[in-house]
Amino acid sequence: FVTPDGGIEIAPGTLLAVAPLCAHDERIAARPFANLVASLRQEALSVHLASSGRDPLRPMIAVEETLLVADADQGAGAIAALLAAPDDDEAAAWTMAVAAWLRRAAREAHAAASVRDGRVARVQARVHYEIGKTTLTVAGLASYAGCGPDHLTRQFRRETGEGLAAYIQRVRLEQARDLLAAGGRTVAETARLVGIADPAYFSRIYRQRFGRPPSRE
Repeated sequence: FVTPDGGIEIAPGTLLAVAPLCAHDERIAARPFANLVASLRQEALSVHLASSGRDPLRPMIAVEETLLVADADQGAGAIAALLAAPDDDEAAAWTMAVAAWLRRAAREAHAAASVRDGRVARVQARVHYEIGKTTLTVAGLASYAGCGPDHLTRQFRRETGEGLAAYIQRVRLEQARDLLAAGGRTVAETARLVGIADPAYFSRIYRQRFGRPPSRE
């Protein structure tokens, strides 16, 4: 796992906690391989298994209702205890607790989403996964989902009540608001981190959504 600050080798049994929108690359040293990846953004928990020879974004599923079912406080508490563990034995115990919580959350998310269209769920997971890329578009998502842009847009609106382009923009702006609230980033850097190349455009749509410019956050 490679970041601008250096690399971290991830071996079997390793749990790596990564900050949201951390710029990174992954280099696979051995095959076959499998990683269980859990991404918590806004109120959506996405859990998927990345492994050799399969689509890493076919989720166990990502749905907005997940954290209404899964106990988010329990998961956050277990992760905090893991990060604060004073020795390897206690860290191993808390790792098991985190893993158990993630498995339960994934099962409940899958059950909650079972009545929904799998294509829409995959597209939602893809949006959260690629939100920092300027190449994230409705056309690209349609190609990924194996259908035309118009068909995907209609299906997405029917399933969620929201247009796909509007969904992408909302996720970007909500991510940006969280980043600005955390501090330490310029408006231009924040725009880039959520996949918007033009800071002026970012500032305009941010003001339209939240009623104030990003520079005042």
